[in-house]
Amino acid sequence: MSFRLMLPATVALFAVAAAPSFAEHHDAEIDVSRTLISESNCRVMSSESPPDQVVSACDGENGWTLYLHDHATYMSLSLEPEGGHNSGELEFLRFGSDGEIINRLQWVYADEALLGLVVGYGEVPLAGETDGAFNMYSIALKPDQTPSACIMSRVEFGQVRGVNSAARQVITSMADGWDCTEDERIDFSPETINGQPYSQAVREAARARSGE
Repeated sequence: MSFRLMLPATVALFAVAAAPSFAEHHDAEIDVSRTLISESNCRVMSSESPPDQVVSACDGENGWTLYLHDHATYMSLSLEPEGGHNSGELEFLRFGSDGEIINRLQWVYADEALLGLVVGYGEVPLAGETDGAFNMYSIALKPDQTPSACIMSRVEFGQVRGVNSAARQVITSMADGWDCTEDERIDFSPETINGQPYSQAVREAARARSGE
């Protein structure tokens, strides 16, 4: 199951003259496709699952396969492009217990090129605590590289708005130049953004990476 949400980019300015011409630079058109993890598009890989986990293969977009690794108290995932190499198991930070990957995925495109994937991960509270943990992870998809995918950032749910859009913004602003072998995950949380909106914190991180 999949549906598309078009997010209009800023309107490109062009000169109006007798023979109009478009500006050389244009902002990419961002497109988000949301899919669900469900029994209809996933299958248990019983013969290939290690003894300490259950692995399910789920159909993704653009030929990608998403593998869910269900361990006793947490979940992780790996990704594999069609005809390419598996990314290896990508693990999420663990703040609670019984962690689960949320079943709605967000595939992020720019000018029809698939850049990355946003995945939600939730956990129940630890003993003696009242609140669990919920984070959105931005994953860069690099089908022609090794590894073929990696976690770019974690955006923490809390008292700050804009978590979903910030996770997508990480991908649209940084995935193109992201190096899965060298670049380290960026953590965005109420404690690290110094009272800024998440969107501003992501913009500053992107500028810092570009050297501006």
